[in-house]
Amino acid sequence: MITVAFFLCIFFFVTDSLFSFACFQSLPILIELGRVLPLIVCLAIYWETGKERFLAIGILSFFAILTFLTMTALVGTGSKNPGRLERIAR
Repeated sequence: MITVAFFLCIFFFVTDSLFSFACFQSLPILIELGRVLPLIVCLAIYWETGKERFLAIGILSFFAILTFLTMTALVGTGSKNPGRLERIAR
């Protein structure tokens, strides 16, 4: 009985720490999905319709999002009174 309780305590401790780690690590995955999703959707629409306009829209939106994320990564951080852009970058 004590052994079962001991293993249950260890199990819940490990799953709780893994859950918080998994939640913290899911943000980069969501950002990457948001970056690539317009390209994939526009490519699927292009395959269905055959109109090259959708392919161009997908590529341009991909590079626009990539440029925004790159510029956000280059913003300086660490000031005592952060502005709006610095809060977004953090």
